[in-house]
Amino acid sequence: MQTMDIIVLVVKTFFFLVHKILIKTSRVVNPACFSNSINNTTSMIFRYSFILCLVLFCAKTATGQMMVMPRFIDEYSILDSSRVIVQYSLEFVNDPNNPGSVDTDIIILEIGTKVSKSYSYSLLTHDSIATANKRSSGVPMLQIAVPPLEVFKNYPTGKNTIVHRAPLSAPIFLYQDEISMEWTILSHRRQISGYRCQKAITYFRGRKWEAWFASQIPVSDGPWKFHGLPGLILEVSDDQGHFRFTCTVISMESVPIKKWKWNYEQTTRERVNSILIRYAENPHAVAPQIGIRFGDSSFIGKSAPYNPLELE
Repeated sequence: MQTMDIIVLVVKTFFFLVHKILIKTSRVVNPACFSNSINNTTSMIFRYSFILCLVLFCAKTATGQMMVMPRFIDEYSILDSSRVIVQYSLEFVNDPNNPGSVDTDIIILEIGTKVSKSYSYSLLTHDSIATANKRSSGVPMLQIAVPPLEVFKNYPTGKNTIVHRAPLSAPIFLYQDEISMEWTILSHRRQISGYRCQKAITYFRGRKWEAWFASQIPVSDGPWKFHGLPGLILEVSDDQGHFRFTCTVISMESVPIKKWKWNYEQTTRERVNSILIRYAENPHAVAPQIGIRFGDSSFIGKSAPYNPLELE
């Protein structure tokens, strides 16, 4: 059975269960019992969501994708205020052995006076839903498999901070990263989102990247860890066609740039990469080492394809 068939089957099963729950709730006649019935129904739906999350996690892991659990985002510190917000569409290949299977996400880049933050809008959405249902039991909504990183440039001053969420309920890693990109600017030009852009290339940690930047927007920044060009990066892709960030919206908007008050595990980029590589090679063996507990023995001895943004 193909991965998509598994997902469709799981989703159909989930909605069948929800349907059965709603039928049960509709049979409540006594108004005094209605409120308690609704609370119980919500709890049951969240429990079934948790079961669906685990099943879908297994299907995703089998195809090299790693899902993370939602986190609460009601506590935070404000690092800066944005002056420009850029939205990018991200197309990416999770399984390098199956390059025809492309997933998508939305990446938000908030650029402040001092600090910028790049993050997944999909993860933010799921975290927001989890926070809104904080007092309910279970997992309120599924996480989809997207790059689970937040990149803070020039935080603290002169440095860069990376937040990397490990699979499922494993720790949230935090490390500082020296991001050095040496660009070669070429003469090629094209229009992107109404801006005249120029081409540049770089080799960064195992991949060759092609970027298009707009000198009309004098901000030396871009999605993920990309930066260092004399203008905002509006499009960037690798030469294998596994990752492509494309600007879709630019707005001059002021919002607080937030850093969530999570329980971080301070570490290094090298250690995080080592853990994720070992996890992909043998999920069942490595999971307990990073705080994941699941009893599915079908994963014993099996590996999962792994296609990180950084190969080195």
